Amino acid sequence: MPKSKTPSQKDMFVSIVVLTDPKTKHVAKEVRTLAKLLPQHYTNYEIIIIDNRLPHKELAAVSALLADTACVRVVRLSRHYGKDVCAYAGIESAIGDIVVVRGSSDPIRLIPDFIESASKHDLVFGVSTRKTRSGVINHYGAKLFYWYNKKFLDISIPENSTLFMALSRRAVNSLTHTSRYARHIRYLARQIGYDSKEVHYEPSKAYKPEKKHIRELAISAIELATNYSKHPLRFLAWLGFSASLFNLLYAGYVIGVNLLKRRVAEGWTTLSLQSAGMFFLMFAILAIMCEYLGKILEETRHEPQYHILDELTSKISVADISKRNIIS
Repeated sequence: MPKSKTPSQKDMFVSIVVLTDPKTKHVAKEVRTLAKLLPQHYTNYEIIIIDNRLPHKELAAVSALLADTACVRVVRLSRHYGKDVCAYAGIESAIGDIVVVRGSSDPIRLIPDFIESASKHDLVFGVSTRKTRSGVINHYGAKLFYWYNKKFLDISIPENSTLFMALSRRAVNSLTHTSRYARHIRYLARQIGYDSKEVHYEPSKAYKPEKKHIRELAISAIELATNYSKHPLRFLAWLGFSASLFNLLYAGYVIGVNLLKRRVAEGWTTLSLQSAGMFFLMFAILAIMCEYLGKILEETRHEPQYHILDELTSKISVADISKRNIIS
């Protein structure tokens, strides 16, 4: 007879997406911990490991797990991608009622709490109690940019937010059906408008704050601002309109001076300043327009944002083999 679920188990299917990178260590150990924890709480589950250029030693250890550990999948990406792309790849391949995205430094013990919250709220976002960025430029640059998001883009993201999150199936479906090419999970998830909750937690001791070059920060800020809002374009449109109005008033001033005065001195300084100001505004507008045109070009190509090199699966694909839905 089929096994009945234990009182501590909940009758739901959960998917755990484990993000990795070339510096990730002890993935196999973490997967074994998850494989022991999840059956205690849920009747069905899956563990999806996103291989984002894992070291060969780590990949070999994870591959060895597939022979005796149930419900584990390894999605191998064709090259190294950003964290948001990896998170999206995991969310898109997950089939659970609740999907949890977890980084290597996020505590496994909190996963049941995130899932419990996601069953009441569609979105649960993790916020680190420690700084997620090191360096003065990274720290204050992020603080300024998040203020801009909240003030002008109507997207409120905490300063130390992470990719540790849980999503309901409804939220997952909304995310995966978006037509946007650039898919930054934290932005997209907040733009859905579903009920959300923030959970503050302390990462593991091995966690190291992220530090990016100022050029990378600037490119990321421009990309996010132009992808998720028309505010930069609208701001420059108003700025250009104001400049054109000022130019019109200045033209009226020049005509008035010529009508009222017989001798008019050449205003070389004023004319130079005016020309410099107009050219600055013109090229600033062109720069933003080029950024938007670049995004339009990317989206019209309809190219996938990531490519899967290979997919490895556990030999045991059902958590409880007695609960098959096919009667032999």
